[in-house]
Amino acid sequence: MTKEIKDKFDTDAAEHLVIIGYPDNKEYLPDLVFWSCFPNDPVCWITYPYINSLKDEILAEAMAKFMTFHLGIGQEDMVETACAFFIFEERSNLIPMIISLANCRKVSEWFDAANRAGNTG
Repeated sequence: MTKEIKDKFDTDAAEHLVIIGYPDNKEYLPDLVFWSCFPNDPVCWITYPYINSLKDEILAEAMAKFMTFHLGIGQEDMVETACAFFIFEERSNLIPMIISLANCRKVSEWFDAANRAGNTG
């Protein structure tokens, strides 16, 4: 049985989600992206290396869902943090993939604004 991460100390659930791997943990990937945005939390020590190791196509889909949700509730700071952690120069090819998969005006506009400000690869 798959379990969600309850809090920043729930390393058992984080380990479980990482161990079951993709595609079995596919529905939890946006949550794993979220928990990877807090480098001082024990859960992040488990989730960040895993999320960062995902193939671009898988990460782009998780980021698209993550960004759509967080931009939809006004949490641009979470989106900015996740993009800083996972979209860097070597992975700038993720941006058009995320925009296409998100199919969300807010995601496209966020990348446009970040690009104008010089905050993306």
